[in-house]
Amino acid sequence: PEYQLFEETVYKDIAFGPTNMGKKGEELDRCVREAARMVGIRDDQLEKSPFELSGGQKRRVALAGVMAMEPDVLILEGIHCFHDPRLLELMYLKLYMNVDADICLLRRINRDILERGRHIENITDQYLSTVRPMYEKYIRNYVEYADLIVARGGKNAKIVDILAHYINSGMIQGK
Repeated sequence: PEYQLFEETVYKDIAFGPTNMGKKGEELDRCVREAARMVGIRDDQLEKSPFELSGGQKRRVALAGVMAMEPDVLILEGIHCFHDPRLLELMYLKLYMNVDADICLLRRINRDILERGRHIENITDQYLSTVRPMYEKYIRNYVEYADLIVARGGKNAKIVDILAHYINSGMIQGK
C-alpha cells in the first residue's frame, strides 16, 4: 500500500478518496483528521510529503486513506493485524488463518531461495535464531484474539463463500 501514495502532502493523500466521493469542506476535513488520528498520524505530519516518511508511516497514510472513506466493511490482512489493540477494538469479526508450520517453513524457504537468492544454511540459521522464537513469542498468541479460526489458511473455499455471503447480506452491519 505504501507504494500507492502520490499526492504532495499526507493530508491530500488521505483526502483523495473522500474527495472523489464528493466530500468537501468541514466534512472532508473531519474524515481526514479522524482517519489520521485513528492510525496514529499526528496533525503536524499532515503537511509533510508522504515521500519523507518511513515505510511504516507510509503504510499508516495508506490505511488512513481507506479509513477516511468510512467503509462499511474493511478487510485487513497480514501477520500483525492483531498486534495493535486500537485496531482490535475496531474489528467486528476477527479471523485467524491457521496454516501448518511445515507449510509456512516450505513457503519461506522457497521465497528466500527463489526471490531473495539466499542459501539454505542462512535461511536455517535465521529461522532457528529469530523467526521461530518470534513466532512462538508473538504470532502464535494472536489466535487468542480470533473470533474464528480458519483451517488450511486461505485454501478453504467454504469459508470464503460463507464470509462473502455474510458480508454481502448486510449481516455485518448489525454490530
